[in-house]
Amino acid sequence: SRELEQEKLKAELSALKHQINPHFLFNILNSLYGLALKNEDDETAAGITQLSQMMRYMLYESNEDRVSLSKELSYLENYIDLQRLRINQQTQIHFEFEGKPEPYVVAPMILMPFVENAFKHGISVVNPSQIFIVLQIADHMLHLMVRNPIHPNPARSQHDIGGIGLQNVIKRLELLYGKRHELKIDTSDGFYEINLHIPLGSIMGEKSRNLSTASKIV
Repeated sequence: SRELEQEKLKAELSALKHQINPHFLFNILNSLYGLALKNEDDETAAGITQLSQMMRYMLYESNEDRVSLSKELSYLENYIDLQRLRINQQTQIHFEFEGKPEPYVVAPMILMPFVENAFKHGISVVNPSQIFIVLQIADHMLHLMVRNPIHPNPARSQHDIGGIGLQNVIKRLELLYGKRHELKIDTSDGFYEINLHIPLGSIMGEKSRNLSTASKIV
């Protein structure tokens, strides 16, 4: 019908529009990268490269149900490196990683809100700050620990510390992993600490599960 054709056309136009916008942004980043190299600002050039990699991951790969854990970790490391460029000398970042990410897969953007929350609320322009991020992979499980100080802020209540992004990821964890995951949040002793345990699937496991689902549908 004509209405169906119009809806299809709108969807195609929308898809084309969403392709143009990221392409335009990547072109701008490439121009800024060239300008930074011209001015011999290697630090800025490296930061632009990392930002470009993060955007590519967010726009093109994070829409999948599962992504390789190595890509998720690269995204996380790029974010931490960019934060290092902006933090003051009073802030220290401790980042530790143990284990092998291959051949595991994980829900995309499932770790970032916890790390982002630490930088959003754990850095002070007045008081010294230490942010701890520890990632461990063992026995087909991923463990994430993030710890940051809670700096006094009269305008912010205790409930604001988590933020919308954190509440969103908590709901996602419930929907994706149910009782198979464990999340503990501790706000004692002037620190905000999260400990997350989630089961890790493998690339082959995801493929076999998809084939099993397809056979049921048929």
